[in-house]
Amino acid sequence: MINHDLHMHTEYCGHAEGTTVEALISRADSVSLETIAITDHVYSPEDLDTVTKIRNEAQQSEHSCRVIIGAEIDVDGSAYDGRLVTNNFDGIEYVIAGLHYVPGVGSYAWRPEQCPLTDSQLFERWRSTILGLVANPGIHTLAHPVRMIATSLDFTIWFDRLLPVFEQAARISAENKILWEINELSLVRLGTDLHAPIIEVFRTARDVGVKFVCGTDSHFPENVGKFRYAYKVLNEIGIGSLGTKELLASL
Repeated sequence: MINHDLHMHTEYCGHAEGTTVEALISRADSVSLETIAITDHVYSPEDLDTVTKIRNEAQQSEHSCRVIIGAEIDVDGSAYDGRLVTNNFDGIEYVIAGLHYVPGVGSYAWRPEQCPLTDSQLFERWRSTILGLVANPGIHTLAHPVRMIATSLDFTIWFDRLLPVFEQAARISAENKILWEINELSLVRLGTDLHAPIIEVFRTARDVGVKFVCGTDSHFPENVGKFRYAYKVLNEIGIGSLGTKELLASL
């Protein structure tokens, strides 16, 4: 059983209207989660103030679960070396790094035809970005590892070139004790057509020593702790691949 949810957002992120800290915590208790992490977006250094607000509100809440105050810190969308928008992690208990945007462009491509780069340009920029990102030992978890490249590039056609990069990134991640996230929201959105190659990516990462954590990426309370796809993934890569206990012990 997955007893943690280490990725969720509040109304402060700007696209989760009405989702309060109290509502997330209450939902977590109602579904008997042991640990949650509230991880609102940090798109710029100014967004670090949100972390303080969330911490203050969580401290005023009565709860049974453990509440970790984290942040999903974005990769700098104007670069393609994996740098984050800030390396100031003060007061952030749990740092997950999110790669959302086409590197060097700074926009999100929901499908390949929306990407302004050629396929080869995108591939090379993604490669340098993800390898640079996992070289940062200050982060705890790589959020939704396949999301950006799977929407911006034809994942199936390019898979034979993508997989060796994922393996290289996984080796670096394992060396730096960076976990990879099984992200419910992103994997559901990517759909069943990509299930097999995504599982191959996760198995490859597992085989070189990467451990995993689960997060719903919830933007609304009713989705907290609601895992379906994550269980399918764990059935195929093994429940023993979770590194949650080790992670929580280190926080």
